[in-house]
Amino acid sequence: MGLLDGLKGELKVRLSDEPEWKEKRFENYVARLFDPRSYAVVGRNGDSSAANAPHPDLVFRCRRTGELFAVECEYRSELDPEGILEWPDPEQLERCRAFAHERYVPVFVVVGLGGFSDEPECMFVIPLKDAEYPALSPGAFTRYSRNPKEPFFWERGRLS
Repeated sequence: MGLLDGLKGELKVRLSDEPEWKEKRFENYVARLFDPRSYAVVGRNGDSSAANAPHPDLVFRCRRTGELFAVECEYRSELDPEGILEWPDPEQLERCRAFAHERYVPVFVVVGLGGFSDEPECMFVIPLKDAEYPALSPGAFTRYSRNPKEPFFWERGRLS
């Protein structure tokens, strides 16, 4: 029975249209863009939709420098009607800020937009310190655009 339960869970992650599973697919997509030879995952929330997640979705250690940094993953299929990007609820934003402050770990919000959660059309890497509100106008997020298919790179406190 355990094997069947595992297969059902995997099918939900891969096929479900429910927001929690889209978020999980996007989180997995983002994690795959970090080369495991260069970055070790040292923290991962088991359920990205958890209301009281203890830390951002992914916490990495750069193998070259030993530095820690964290990533909160957010996928949106589209902007709201006014062109605003709405991302984590205010409570999640505060939990990420508390994590960054208490642990002295930089946090980045990686947003996938459009396309599919496991293949977004656009991607943005927004330093948490620059994401003051859970709703951002295009001027606040477009400058953090990156190619959604390129691997991530960490250097001198900057994630690109």
